[in-house]
Amino acid sequence: MTQKIIELCEENNFTYGYRKITALINQLYSASINHKRVQRIMRV
Repeated sequence: MTQKIIELCEENNFTYGYRKITALINQLYSASINHKRVQRIMRV
């Protein structure tokens, strides 16, 4: 899942915040991921 989050960030030139990335992950992959987890991964 970490790799998918990083790929989405790179595809969008890091212009999307954690809220939009969380929504995309939950929509595209039918996953239930908390925004706090996405925020933690994006910090790195």
